[in-house]
Parts: sequence; C-alpha cells; structure tokens
Amino acid sequence: MGHVIGAAAAIFLALIVPSAYGQTSCLPSYTALQTTETKASFSHFLISQNSQGPFTTHVVLEGAVVDDILKMKIQFDPNWEGVSLPYNLYAVMVIAEGRPAAWYDFTRGCQTAGFGFFPGRSLELPPVKLLGSPAQRLQIMVWGKL
Repeated sequence: MGHVIGAAAAIFLALIVPSAYGQTSCLPSYTALQTTETKASFSHFLISQNSQGPFTTHVVLEGAVVDDILKMKIQFDPNWEGVSLPYNLYAVMVIAEGRPAAWYDFTRGCQTAGFGFFPGRSLELPPVKLLGSPAQRLQIMVWGKL
C-alpha cells in the first residue's frame, strides 16, 4: 500500500514542484478546491485568483456517492444568470481513504490549455469506482481558474 501512495505523491509532486531544469507545472500554484468529504453528496464553489487575490467563482463542483460509485459534475451555477470569461479546468484528483482513486489531467501533461467552458455548459467527470463501503473519506482537489 505504501508504494501506491508513494507513486501518487511522486506524480503529484512532479506536476507541482519546479524541476531541476527550471520548468514549472502548467497547473496554477493554488487549488480551486481542496476538500475532504464524508457525506453521500456535496457541492462546492471553486475559487480563482486575480491581481486583488483569491475570489469565489460561480463555478460549482457537485458530487454524489451512490453505492460504491462517485459521480462528479463541474459547471457554472445554473441559478446564476450572469456572463463570464471561460473557466479553465486543468486537473482533478480524488483520494479515497488515503489511496489514489482518480486523476484527471485535462492538460494532457501540459500539452493543452485544459478544458474551457462558459456558463450553460457542464462537464461530467468519469465515475470513480470506490473500494469498500460508501461512507468513505474522500479528498478532492481541483485545479482551474477563470
């Protein structure tokens, strides 16, 4: 089990920490969301940053665990009727009970600009098969920005 966590940590650090050659990750230096969930359903607004600092966006991550499957969707709040710059989603990581469960890299290893979308559009992430009982501790991290 330790080598699985170690491998996930190595992949994570390779994407976040600057390398010896001066290259940095294409992911923002902050997370748009970092949460720990133990409930069957949840909803969180994502943050972004500008020259004045961090702010809450109108983009929301919604998730639900049904049986042993985690389903998640990212979208602009459907109750919000404003206009916006596109939201760029770069990556999502899910850790279940301390073990890596899912890694979605929408930049394809920093080869693309991620997945951009405007209000009215949503992205359903592939379902995550969870091991064990549905009442698990999930850690979810999202990288994205306006």
